[in-house]
Amino acid sequence: MSESTITLWNCAGEEEEVDPMPESFQRWVATDGGEPPEDENWRSILHAVEATLSRKIVQVDSLSELGFNLVLDVKYENGEQEIVRSPQPETDGDVQTWGSAIDRFWREVHLLKWLKVHSTLPVPTVRHIIDAHEPELVRPISIMDKMPGAVAMNVMGRLPYPAKVCTSPPLPAPASHCVFLPLYQERLVHAYAEQMIAPFRLDVPQRIGTPKCSADGTSMEVIPRYTVRARNTATQIYDTLEDWLASLVANRARANGIGTDAAARLRGQGVLARLATELTAICARLAQPAHRRCVLVHDDLSHFNVLVDTEGSLTAIVDWEFASVLPAVVAVDYPDFLRDDGLWSPKYGQEGASFWMASPQDAATLREFYREVAKSKDLEYWEALVEGETLRNAVDWLTKIGNDEGCALLEELMDTIFVHD
Repeated sequence: MSESTITLWNCAGEEEEVDPMPESFQRWVATDGGEPPEDENWRSILHAVEATLSRKIVQVDSLSELGFNLVLDVKYENGEQEIVRSPQPETDGDVQTWGSAIDRFWREVHLLKWLKVHSTLPVPTVRHIIDAHEPELVRPISIMDKMPGAVAMNVMGRLPYPAKVCTSPPLPAPASHCVFLPLYQERLVHAYAEQMIAPFRLDVPQRIGTPKCSADGTSMEVIPRYTVRARNTATQIYDTLEDWLASLVANRARANGIGTDAAARLRGQGVLARLATELTAICARLAQPAHRRCVLVHDDLSHFNVLVDTEGSLTAIVDWEFASVLPAVVAVDYPDFLRDDGLWSPKYGQEGASFWMASPQDAATLREFYREVAKSKDLEYWEALVEGETLRNAVDWLTKIGNDEGCALLEELMDTIFVHD
């Protein structure tokens, strides 16, 4: 493996060397008498930061190419670095709108403050806020800690994957646990489980939606759920798991992705009606308070938003612009970088998934290890993880897949996971 590439696994389950996520998509360095950044957005944001903090910026790296926020890593004259975030407008043709982008910005800022007050999760501290009050500023700016570590994909992908004997595992290995695991992966999975159990135990409102916190981070309420995929954004708050699931089925039945003609749509709606019946039966089995208790969940917890170090420690969880309060059985899950089951299987080509961070064999073994760690740390979390797996697979199909003509793939999955006597 070249030092400039990382090793991932493709749809065929084969190792493949690919380029890592860039540490910078674009860099600007100040020079004596040099020109300011060409990008007008950069210029206005950097001017506002320098004026507010009375500090000179000497280098800027863009950490986002396409996304909901402009994210800049700024370095000051004294060598200190901070992260500057500012929302991007939403574009519909030639029309740009700011309303939901600005709302999302403030929700993230206030949620980060709430997490600092109520948890020990490794999230950035918001140091400064610059509101859009200057004539050249059309959007607010947050300035926060630059967290240690690198994106999980780059760190894991640069490590050798031959199995290593785990001489001192974080937990005593039960008989079923294979001791020939990549040691780094095992440490990371252990650290990830510990950090995911932390928000599981936070006291949040017991309604289904998106968290909206007070400006000082002391309180939280719930508003209709705003999601990464706009097509899943809700128009109301839900009080029960059943009502929320019914809304997902109804939303999918209206989606263009279930069929390009009347016949395909009719088939798709029939499959969804069958799914609704199955979901009713599942909900009846998941009736314990531990299953239904609403918990906080990061909605975009991909390997880009998890920072790790070379020792296998999880150093930060970033990009909290999308978060939800959901029932435990759908909120908990395995790390994205270990998922190759259900919708995440290469067989189904989940949107945006073309490479995986572990081999199919390692991913399955590490999911088992994740369950073991979860069970040792929090029995209710483990129960929600194990007993809610089928339900989460169904929710994934309702919310994360784009086109599925006549819901043929969904029907195939249902034939696999819904087996009745």
